[in-house]
Amino acid sequence: MKKQLIVFIVAVTVLAFASCRNEDETFHPLTLKATDIDLVQDEANKYKLCGEIGSDGIEFTLQGTDQYSDMAYVTNVMVDGIECKIEPNIKYDDTTTYKGDWGEIVNSSVEQPCKMFFHIKPNPADKERVFDVSVGYGYWYRDIKIVQAKRN
Repeated sequence: MKKQLIVFIVAVTVLAFASCRNEDETFHPLTLKATDIDLVQDEANKYKLCGEIGSDGIEFTLQGTDQYSDMAYVTNVMVDGIECKIEPNIKYDDTTTYKGDWGEIVNSSVEQPCKMFFHIKPNPADKERVFDVSVGYGYWYRDIKIVQAKRN
């Protein structure tokens, strides 16, 4: 009887762990179309894109292009390790904005898929400025690291 109970407990445990695997619960890197900036795949992390920009600043856009493009919008911004807050939307339009002395990032969901507008101001510092941007959430996301050159 004891042996049968142990076999039953082992079988239930194995079945419980085997049933936890769900193909829908896998991470998916979002596919993004970048305009006016070159972003390359990070060799060590398939979820990260990297780019470099000059000290003079830049304007560029990103937009999701795959089946999960409705999840492609900026969800977090860090500049030199400091988290940026979302600006209040007092117009109640279909935009969210991250803003600072470094520039601004605007998610515009007026049309789908959402378009992300980046306006990066010139870097006045004698050191590089690093932008860590998260796009998407949950199982559908992409991290972007942009390094802005120090002033000339």
